Amino acid sequence: MNTRLNKTLILLICLAVFIPATGTDPEIRFQEGVRLYQDGDFNGAIDKWMELNDAGYQNFELLYNTGNAYFKTGELAQAILFYERAALRRPWNDDLNYNLTLARGQIRDRYDEIPVVFFVRWFSVLSLLFTSDVWAYTAIIAFVLTLALILLFLFSSRYRLKTLLFWLSGLMLVVFSSSLSLALRNRNLVFRSREAIIISPVITGRSSPSDGSQDLFVIHEGLKVQTGERIGEWCEIRLPDGNKGWVPSNSFEGI
Repeated sequence: MNTRLNKTLILLICLAVFIPATGTDPEIRFQEGVRLYQDGDFNGAIDKWMELNDAGYQNFELLYNTGNAYFKTGELAQAILFYERAALRRPWNDDLNYNLTLARGQIRDRYDEIPVVFFVRWFSVLSLLFTSDVWAYTAIIAFVLTLALILLFLFSSRYRLKTLLFWLSGLMLVVFSSSLSLALRNRNLVFRSREAIIISPVITGRSSPSDGSQDLFVIHEGLKVQTGERIGEWCEIRLPDGNKGWVPSNSFEGI
């Protein structure tokens, strides 16, 4: 009797633990948002997907679809914000780039951007092909192989083999340094980005971090800016054309 009771209690405990866990599974919650989106309940889909975003689940599909839902509700600033975040995962995605261009075309502000040097742009895109962890693991493996090849080179007595080991170790050293650089670049772009999207409908840029300072420019929601120094509740931003000014820190959200 006691044995049956113990087994029943264990089963109930397992069910109590298992059911909430499955009910909060990220994939299940994401699909719930997909069904709401397909039914035209865009706000409901946003609520579901924002729960996942707030919990730290930020893969491409989640970010991209959250951007689509915000775009459907007319919230351009949030749509652009999530499209930009998705672009840090798959910058080459055609559908994403089309929707991002479409959303940008509907905001009020137009600026001629300062062009980025082409090799810097391509290096950034290359770093986003894989996650920073993948690049870091590649760097570690290449470093270990470099050490192993150097040891074989030192203890080898055959000329042709030493020559081959020398060039292979040099190649692995290049792979190590490149992978490490790409890992650091990816981490800076994805986790330490200084880019942000203005979310306040209208904001005035000022010459110093105070309400009484000189007005420099007026910008609107959806504009992409670079953030800089912070003082109290103020942050210095740089516009796409290079102009700078101070705005309240709550007027934008980081990408």
